[in-house]
Amino acid sequence: SCGDYLLKLKGKSSDWYAGGAGTDLFYDATPFSRLQMDIYGGESRGKIKVEIFDDDNRNFTLEQDPSHDWVATKDDKWVAEVPVMGKGFTRISVPFSAFYLENPGYGDGVWNPGHNDGSGGLLKMQLILLTDKKQGQVEVGIDNILLTY
Repeated sequence: SCGDYLLKLKGKSSDWYAGGAGTDLFYDATPFSRLQMDIYGGESRGKIKVEIFDDDNRNFTLEQDPSHDWVATKDDKWVAEVPVMGKGFTRISVPFSAFYLENPGYGDGVWNPGHNDGSGGLLKMQLILLTDKKQGQVEVGIDNILLTY
């Protein structure tokens, strides 16, 4: 059920960014069309920047350049921003078609999260917590993260 076990993220920002979490997936997400999750908001508002990466050079590795804001250099980075709506749970469902390519010119620019030709598929997901003011704080709970049809 909603809220029994959830990922709690909270932080203060001096320039929008308040924290985040990520995980490796290496999942064949071809059959799915959406990302769904339940978000528990508190008193403070903000948004969650959802970042997902597909494996374009078929090596099950996300290559990133630490000297250039950790840009993904060989794979696509797809992004969607989800508002934290306020107190209580809100179920969001974001179609993969609503994600935009944040690193054009580095991967192949095509949403291809499958295990074709040795690809790692959907390599990684990161949830970045952003405040609603340049200097502020935000706290959220995230539960039931699912890929759906």
